[in-house]
Amino acid sequence: MNRYKFTVVASSAFASVLCVVTFAYGHEIVGEVTPLMIHMQRVLILIENSKDESALDSAEKIFEDFEVPEGRTTEAGIKTNAVRVDKKYGFDLNVKIGASIRQGLTGELQKGLRQLSFMLMLEKFDVLEATFDDRINDPGVQRTIFWLGRNYFSYLLEPVMGKLNPIEEKRLDRLLDKMLYRLEDGEWKEFIEIRKELSEDISDFFKLSVPVRN
Repeated sequence: MNRYKFTVVASSAFASVLCVVTFAYGHEIVGEVTPLMIHMQRVLILIENSKDESALDSAEKIFEDFEVPEGRTTEAGIKTNAVRVDKKYGFDLNVKIGASIRQGLTGELQKGLRQLSFMLMLEKFDVLEATFDDRINDPGVQRTIFWLGRNYFSYLLEPVMGKLNPIEEKRLDRLLDKMLYRLEDGEWKEFIEIRKELSEDISDFFKLSVPVRN
């Protein structure tokens, strides 16, 4: 694999933005959509449409950290995020995703990116739950963290569920709504219980690994 920084073609679509986007399956994306999320979604769509060569090329370009022309900022790529997740949760996503790109295994790449998306969602929820013990809980900050986590599911995993099993997709979407309501009401125990159910159901649907929680 070539080791280089990839410069994304200049476009406002690739900037990290605060937005509200409604997908065909009905759920809104609220808050930040990062350049990495946009590119990961592109790779997953290419794989789903059997455009393997393009998918592998796109994935290689964002494996390392890459530059976003607007503002000339550097976005953390797949490797940076995977290494952090691996260290925190005892996974080996960095190795598996890197190997899938080098060996041209789009099925393994798809599985690896879905697992990474899932873990990035859980990571945000872990950060959120850490605020439950604080003396001062800022509702605005908590909602922002919640939506960052939810968007990983809504943007990268939920569209597939909407196509394969719309009933299950809507059920999990309602679970996320319940999590938000429990968060807003300060019902931490209920939030954690619903989060556990959500995590297990996403894991079962996509055959993903759930990290062991202390």
